Amino acid sequence: KLESKLEGGYMIGAVFCDWNGTLLNDVRLSWASVVAIYKHFGLPVPPRRAFLNAIGSDFMKTYRLFGMPETAKPEELGAIRHRYFEEHWYEAELREGALEFMRWCKVEGVNVAIVSAELPEIIAKRCSDLKITGYIDLIHAYAIQKRPALRNAIERFSLKPHQCIYVTDTKDDILGNKSLPQSPISPISIFGTYNRFTL
Repeated sequence: KLESKLEGGYMIGAVFCDWNGTLLNDVRLSWASVVAIYKHFGLPVPPRRAFLNAIGSDFMKTYRLFGMPETAKPEELGAIRHRYFEEHWYEAELREGALEFMRWCKVEGVNVAIVSAELPEIIAKRCSDLKITGYIDLIHAYAIQKRPALRNAIERFSLKPHQCIYVTDTKDDILGNKSLPQSPISPISIFGTYNRFTL
């Protein structure tokens, strides 16, 4: 049962959600775009499990780890990924329970923000396609560094960190953002158990 209060009696003011793999169930699509990128550069495709386990907000760090040359630029990889997503966007859908959750937030007066490393034009287009734009109060895209992005989102809503919840699916996001300087923010799991390797 959803409650609009956190432990300790604090009212929830905002929920900050990651996009890829969290609100949007696009794990299969994301992996297929990785395959397309490596094929474009004529490189061997890395092991799926190892790559997905390593991927985080700083995606270039993972690509370099798995053989992507220094000459390959983030903009170049992003363009290939963007094009692949545009051609196959219909393969991704909202995670089960996400729409109901956002509707509940709207009724309860809880702000919903997307804080993601994804490109802003991709998030905006997908939100429009999925007809959820009206449920999103803020989009903070291209948030490679999540801590400053979360701080910015907290300030935009004029809230205190203890009034907010951060929802993500990656280990580095949870560990890296478990606390903000002098102000904790609570990371929670996304709508129950989620295993990114269940493809």
